[in-house]
Amino acid sequence: MKYIVLLLVFSSTVFAGITENQIEFKVEKQQIQITPKPGFHLNKDAPASAVIDDLEALNKPVTKTEKLFTFKKGEKSKKAVLSFYVCDDKQTVCEKHDKTLDLNSGNVKSTSVKSSFNNIKELNLKSTNGKPTLLVFSAPWCPACIRMVTETYHQPGVEKQLAKLNFVKLNSDLPENNELSEKFHVKAIPTLILLDKDGNESYRWLDFQRPKNFAKELDVELQKVAVAATVAESAKLGDPSAASVLAHRAYNALNYEEAYKWFTLTTSERDQKYKLASEVSLAASKADEDPRLVREQLTALEKGIVLTPSKLDQVRWTIDYFDKKSELKEFGPEAKAKAASLVKDLDFLIKNPRNATTAFAESTYGDYTGFEAAELLWMKAKVAALIGDAKLEADTKKASVALLTKKNLSVDRPGEMLLGIAYLREAGEKVAVEKLYKQLTAKYPTTYVYFEKYARFAQKNKNLDQALSLVTEALKFPEGNTPQLGLLKTQILIDLKKKDEALATIDQTLQTSGVEHKRYAKTVKKLNDLKNELKENVN
Repeated sequence: MKYIVLLLVFSSTVFAGITENQIEFKVEKQQIQITPKPGFHLNKDAPASAVIDDLEALNKPVTKTEKLFTFKKGEKSKKAVLSFYVCDDKQTVCEKHDKTLDLNSGNVKSTSVKSSFNNIKELNLKSTNGKPTLLVFSAPWCPACIRMVTETYHQPGVEKQLAKLNFVKLNSDLPENNELSEKFHVKAIPTLILLDKDGNESYRWLDFQRPKNFAKELDVELQKVAVAATVAESAKLGDPSAASVLAHRAYNALNYEEAYKWFTLTTSERDQKYKLASEVSLAASKADEDPRLVREQLTALEKGIVLTPSKLDQVRWTIDYFDKKSELKEFGPEAKAKAASLVKDLDFLIKNPRNATTAFAESTYGDYTGFEAAELLWMKAKVAALIGDAKLEADTKKASVALLTKKNLSVDRPGEMLLGIAYLREAGEKVAVEKLYKQLTAKYPTTYVYFEKYARFAQKNKNLDQALSLVTEALKFPEGNTPQLGLLKTQILIDLKKKDEALATIDQTLQTSGVEHKRYAKTVKKLNDLKNELKENVN
């Protein structure tokens, strides 16, 4: 079997590189091996990981001994970012190695923290070098997170700004990062939080960020980071600019009540637009928790529809308003006629891409770069369903499928591909979805992400044997998701009427290390409920 042998030629520690040149790599078709030279050993008790082909998934060693670490890779994998510790046998020092390995040429170079996840055990929020920190909460399965990796972080303008700070990515799925997620009230990902040198939050971003905009905003916010600790006090004293900072920070944390409070102290048109959005979102979240508050939600929507300067927000809230009216059985002929008028507004934007791009940019809707038309078609299909126009709904979904199948969705930009798949699923297109999932699992065989998504798709479409095979593959690289994947496998086995295997899977999953963590509480409850149901049925 062909392989590449090379020496590690870099050490990033303060010990003058004692372990320098003391490691060998062997790259085979489906495996990377790391071995130490005589007199040195690998630290099997320290963290070790590999990120393959810039994917968010962080792979742990298949083999982890003092003399050998092995990581699984795909036959067509191009790059691995490796992190591990090497010690001398005299035990005078252990040094951390962070390396990027070209799996074709064998070239190796030092890598920065932005290439892989950290965890809370390795992180000190207070900067040790005086620089601010960009703390990123991410996850392997998150399309917008993947888009940040493949479309944003590596762009020259963004890299220029990242060079001014410490860049730290955290896998939100890992239990050891749960405490930090709660500390910063992270409710959605990707969440990117700019911290000053003392660990105080200065600004935060939510969702995918376009490179040019993100580079500009980073530049602006880095100039303000020195006053991060004083913003709250200034806002309390009535400073509208400070109140605006706190308002947007809370809005991007999905804390709409806090955001609304601070937006009331600001006067800019932009802030008032987000104040309305905060009011509407707060009313929706309260109604979700207590259905008796649905009237208050409708009132907030009515207010937002009339007052917002954003055409897209107006359309979106109008759809939400009539959707809620329909649930309440209050969607009569007059309401249907008003809802139908939205089709013209949506068609205008669909047929005028520049206007659509502007409408999205001026809304509080989020960033849909590259998928503006797909989102508008999805909204149009929803309106068609509301007004009961089956032909319009079918034609709109057909147009959506045609649009997305023509789009250049590439496995090299998997985040984009996952978004395309989501819209295709909504449109009821199965053949194209399966084709794309097959491409993703073939390209990225060392992450659970695409196998799991494909398995759920197969299960929904009653291809149960295929679903079982896919989730079994996903479980080889669970990365913090063993309980959820175990639950999925159990559900598939139950659908296949394989009760004994389902019970065995439940027991095995419940014995997973760390499963007692509160992050898995709901999953564990579901597993135990299924276990009890299966036992009752057996008896």
